[in-house]
Amino acid sequence: DVPSHGEPKDVELSAGVEVVRPEAEESASLTESIWDAALFIGHPSLGACGSLLLLVLLLLNLLCQFEFIGLSQISLSQPAFTQEFQDGLSLWRGGICEKAKD
Repeated sequence: DVPSHGEPKDVELSAGVEVVRPEAEESASLTESIWDAALFIGHPSLGACGSLLLLVLLLLNLLCQFEFIGLSQISLSQPAFTQEFQDGLSLWRGGICEKAKD
């Protein structure tokens, strides 16, 4: 009697019956990033100092990312060149540049 996919399979033990579920079809793997490492803050294997250091590094990472967002937003929301500078380039292109061709 073979169970179909998705149904629990019963395993007989001396003390009773243990239900073994098939492995989940969806899984995720951890990578070497501060975001995945943050899952282990407070875990006993890290200890108090390790967890504190990991928390400080996580907060530092967040600070750097928000600072980057703020600087990007400020610098990219303002025009790079003023209208006066653009007018000067137009005059240069129309005058000096045309004389250089001759």
